Amino acid sequence: MSPNETKRILASDVSNYLNQANVKAQLGNLGIVEVLALVLPDEDQLKEYLENPPKGVDPRMWRQAKLDNPDTTKFIPVPMIGFNDLKWRTKCQESETETHALYLKKVEKDLAELRQRHVAATAKIMEHKRKLAELSHNILKIIVKQECTRKIGLALTPEEEALRTKLENMQALVSAPTQFKGRLSELLSQMRMQRNQYAFTGGSEYAIDKDSEEEMKSFLAMQQKAMEVLTDTVTKDLKSLKIIIEGMPELVRV
Repeated sequence: MSPNETKRILASDVSNYLNQANVKAQLGNLGIVEVLALVLPDEDQLKEYLENPPKGVDPRMWRQAKLDNPDTTKFIPVPMIGFNDLKWRTKCQESETETHALYLKKVEKDLAELRQRHVAATAKIMEHKRKLAELSHNILKIIVKQECTRKIGLALTPEEEALRTKLENMQALVSAPTQFKGRLSELLSQMRMQRNQYAFTGGSEYAIDKDSEEEMKSFLAMQQKAMEVLTDTVTKDLKSLKIIIEGMPELVRV
């Protein structure tokens, strides 16, 4: 037999060789406990096995076992006779259940890690969005300064006139006594009056817990502060527009 030629050796021959005393001792040193030959039956043997029920097994149960086989290419029905077979089957099921439980723990750990990575990625995305908004605002400031410098001495365009009108309307809306600022002040006054009244009478028709009251105060204060900032912004913009309008005639004469 030349070195380039190959020869097929039966699995049973390999198993018999490895199960010899001297070879098996060497395999034991390597941690190998048992060597079995994986021998598949041929079609005739398989057909004969399936068509003839084992002794002590009802033919109807044997037929039902063949019908319940989930994969006929890999599994064959095997009868369980006695408590030893039942005990062995139970141990196999327990082993498979333990394997599945370990795999589920691994999957759960992987999912927890993915959730953490998702949270970290979401935080990074929010940070990048914040930086993008900040950069966009800075770019807008630069564009505004550039446009103001470029349009010195020119009359306001219709778009700028419309913007000035909108800003004036916003200032009037915010500053009106019956609008947001006035309503917030009125609501705060009513809350103070009701609180003093209930404290004086010693009872209350409507009970508000301390946490809710503090949350409401914080929300109203935040809204009032936002309205003040908006009013201040509109006022500054109107002053800037007024300066531009007043300085235009001089720039035009120059």
